[in-house]
Amino acid sequence: MRMNPKRLWAALAAGLAVQFSAPVAAQEGAGIVGQNDWLYYLYDITNESEQPSIAKSIGLFAALSDVLAANDTRMVLAVVPAKVRVYPENLPPERAPTPFLIEHYRKSVQALRQGGVDVVDLETPFLAQARAGDGELLFMRLDSHWSQTGALLAAERIAEHAAGNPATKAALDALPARAYTLEWNPTPQTLAAGDLTSILPAGTPAFEPEQVRVFGVTAPAGGDLLAEDAAPGIALMGSSFSGAWTGFPDALRFALQRDVADLSVAADRGHWVGLELYLRDDGFQTQPPKLLIVEIPERGLAAPPSYPYREARYISDERTWLRRATAWITRACIPAGTVGAGETAGSWTLQPQGDTYLSATLAVSGPNQIALTWRDTAGAVTTQPFDVRGDGTWQAFRLPLPEGAIIEALTLASEGAAALQLEDIALCRMPTLPAVSQ
Repeated sequence: MRMNPKRLWAALAAGLAVQFSAPVAAQEGAGIVGQNDWLYYLYDITNESEQPSIAKSIGLFAALSDVLAANDTRMVLAVVPAKVRVYPENLPPERAPTPFLIEHYRKSVQALRQGGVDVVDLETPFLAQARAGDGELLFMRLDSHWSQTGALLAAERIAEHAAGNPATKAALDALPARAYTLEWNPTPQTLAAGDLTSILPAGTPAFEPEQVRVFGVTAPAGGDLLAEDAAPGIALMGSSFSGAWTGFPDALRFALQRDVADLSVAADRGHWVGLELYLRDDGFQTQPPKLLIVEIPERGLAAPPSYPYREARYISDERTWLRRATAWITRACIPAGTVGAGETAGSWTLQPQGDTYLSATLAVSGPNQIALTWRDTAGAVTTQPFDVRGDGTWQAFRLPLPEGAIIEALTLASEGAAALQLEDIALCRMPTLPAVSQ
């Protein structure tokens, strides 16, 4: 069934209204009042002090790309250029871009490519179109996100990049094409508010609502964007820039002429948490994509897994994150030790050989979290919570064991669980991982 573009436009307008009811960050004063009714986000202004954190993210993306490639998934990284550099002319004079900020995107892309990451340069086409001054804004004036014009330009650049890279083109060519069509709504949509309007300094006058253009993308005859088809061979894992309300997932479908599974994660959790959630998802575990497009805003490069300004549960050192991600990505279990039954239910004796991870399938009825407790031969006890689905369905379970530790017993428990089952338990060898900055 063909989707009606008017229905898509209406749904999109509703999604925009919902999205803009939540600020980009719950921090008063993080919005910058510019000239000519332009607003900017303070944390888009990257500075030299963040370079060590940026280096951590770049090194981790390089390692992640290698692990995915070894398991037949091609990763393409798309870094969204900062609004403050694409449209610097309306910044307050005291916020003029520094030499570091001016060069930050180009140098980051260069470093990513040197690390072997297949990264798309979005800054060059964005700057070219912004300087052309044709009236079509790539970012919204009152919001931190790109406009649908910007989202479409990014999607077109990603498609052009994919066609020009032999390995990425091969992954794309192996997937069935679909003739998506795109149509712009002739009537601009009115936004009640942009996300930046809610984090301005106290006393800032209100702004008139912004008018934006939106498009609708339709699936080919016999298909439907909302239909539950077979899992697409392309996945998009991104930030709020990849939310359906931005139009970016549909723009990718149109530009690539392929179906795309999309998932976006809010800034309070961050892209590394989002990536790990996706890797753990049944969709990835049962049918990993041939092509994984990772979108990240430029400011996100300064927020590696160890970024301290998040809830504690979302913070991890870089190597620990990479080991967890690798355990979820690795398709073949190379045995590396034995698992024996313990004296009590839910307890197992482990004899790992070298650097290993525990692999199993798990079903829990009741709670959404279980506790794993292990005791090493020295008697030290460690307990770690682990989020699960509590609906009783089977789900993949991967747990890297502590490096260098010799585990004597592992116990799984959960308060209030009507049932907790673990099957197909195995100890698997952790692939050799590159060193990452800590």
